[in-house]
Amino acid sequence: MAEAIERTRPAWVDDDLFPFESRFVDIAGHTVHYLDEGSGPTLLLLHGNPTWSFLWRDVIRALRDDFRCIALDYPGFGLSTPRPGYRYLPEEHADVVTGFVDALGLNGVTLVGQDWGGPIGLAAAQRRPGVFDRLVLANAWAWPVNGDLYFEAFARIAGGPPIRFLARRLNLVVNAFIPMGHRKRKPTAAEMTHYRRALDTPERRQASAVLPGQIIASRAFFAEVEAGLADLDHLPTLIVWGDAQIGFRPQERERQEAIFPDHKTVIIEGAGLYVESDAPEEFVAAIRDWAATQ
Repeated sequence: MAEAIERTRPAWVDDDLFPFESRFVDIAGHTVHYLDEGSGPTLLLLHGNPTWSFLWRDVIRALRDDFRCIALDYPGFGLSTPRPGYRYLPEEHADVVTGFVDALGLNGVTLVGQDWGGPIGLAAAQRRPGVFDRLVLANAWAWPVNGDLYFEAFARIAGGPPIRFLARRLNLVVNAFIPMGHRKRKPTAAEMTHYRRALDTPERRQASAVLPGQIIASRAFFAEVEAGLADLDHLPTLIVWGDAQIGFRPQERERQEAIFPDHKTVIIEGAGLYVESDAPEEFVAAIRDWAATQ
């Protein structure tokens, strides 16, 4: 019975707001929820914190006529169920994404990584050379930030015991991050409900509570990702950047531009951290225009 529950799309998911077939696959003991819509070149859409595949709904609707759009939820996020003992660390999420790529037999993949989806996806791409042939990085990073006061302060405050407690008890990460990450528009009540219900118990909210502190605690993981960038720096890369976000600064974008010489940068004025949800039309146009040149 537990397996059936894990693989059932819950009734609170609005089929009009999220009009896609929910699919499930077992990855190393996790039940991973994902979407697989459309046909054409494959886009693997990876979310950040505290979002899930719901984040990509407008992008998928717009692109599925011309692309195969695959979006998964990391264990503990969205509709995915983690195995016992899972710690929700980025290095563990990277293992799951790598296993997911293997399970679906993906090839010729364009990684589309937003926020944490950037380093998590890049780690998977490094572990599966030849599978990924293009990169889209949206408000992301890919190196250790230890010692940088900007990130140290955020990680120590947002990842500290008081905020972790509030995240688990009051869903603070969803209630604070989602509105702050949308600057061009205000998330609707229905959208907020979908983010809250996906993390609707203190146990589920542990996934979102852990990641802020891992920005500095997972230094070894980020050092590994940075070391592997030399294996990917030849790939055509689209950098999409919301210039009204508070997550990352222009120097993070400029560093990506230096790492990936074959890049195009699209700056979306007024957009926040969740740029694909905050400015979906501009985000879709950026991918279409760039893909047409490849």
